[in-house]
Amino acid sequence: MHSSNASCRVSSSWTRRRCCPRSSVGSEGSRAGLFPKLTEVAATAAVLAWIAASPAPPGWIGGIAHPRIGAVLTALHRDPARSWTVAEMAALAHLSRSAFAKTFRDVVGTTPSAHLARWRMAHAMEILDEAPDTPLKEIAERLGYSDEFALSTAFKRRFGVSPRHYETASIGSRSG
Repeated sequence: MHSSNASCRVSSSWTRRRCCPRSSVGSEGSRAGLFPKLTEVAATAAVLAWIAASPAPPGWIGGIAHPRIGAVLTALHRDPARSWTVAEMAALAHLSRSAFAKTFRDVVGTTPSAHLARWRMAHAMEILDEAPDTPLKEIAERLGYSDEFALSTAFKRRFGVSPRHYETASIGSRSG
């Protein structure tokens, strides 16, 4: 017959209550059921330690975790249509304009304006994929371009084709 202390062999009463509840103390199954839980806790602790020791990934994903740049990226991503200035972004980061520009480039790997332009283009492409009948004027307004011509110029510079040519090619690939 097992006593509760013999089956659990835990020195602290708090740990004993957490690891071996009264209903399971003394049963062979309780020890077998405890091992997977302890393994899960150890694996979780190892992953958390690895994450804490690893450098942030490059690009905007790593930038989101940065204490100052993360707030700026979140604001840019929430409101890409806004006419952002470096001074406004620097104020969000609580940095001078020059310190902000350097920190942003070091963390994200590109300038704030280049990141915003890429973000807008990614969303333009997404809109064209999801709702190909959306007028370019509407897409331009949603993404902060002065008109559909400015959007089209930026899109062609980024992807090598105009938004309408992209849309036509995209529709063709979906139907074929």
